[in-house]
Amino acid sequence: MSTINKPYAWTCELRIPDGHRYFRDANTGRVAVADGSGSTPDRTDDGVLWINPDLAVTIELRSGTTYGWIPVNKDGDDRVYSVSEYVIDVMRVVETFGLTVELQGDMAKFVGAYEKYKARTATAAA
Repeated sequence: MSTINKPYAWTCELRIPDGHRYFRDANTGRVAVADGSGSTPDRTDDGVLWINPDLAVTIELRSGTTYGWIPVNKDGDDRVYSVSEYVIDVMRVVETFGLTVELQGDMAKFVGAYEKYKARTATAAA
């Protein structure tokens, strides 16, 4: 039977322990997310939340805690929503689906300072 006539043809590609599940729709190739409220993205309380690959995943350090947000959209809705995961899990999503990352706030400052430190110590050791 052809999958073209089905509204969705889900394949779970990534499960986050105690978090979300990420599904690819074979009909469109797009990736959607499901939480514990439903077995597949179209059966969740929020409805289908598609990962937006055109926007960067953001990672931010706030008061010593690192947060990550994955941009998602609903069909017919131009607003951008976000799905949050622990940063290690966000990086698994980024790697699995080839997404880009943008560091924000204190996280960007921390990484910038660390890169300067590495450059300075590499020069001093040479």
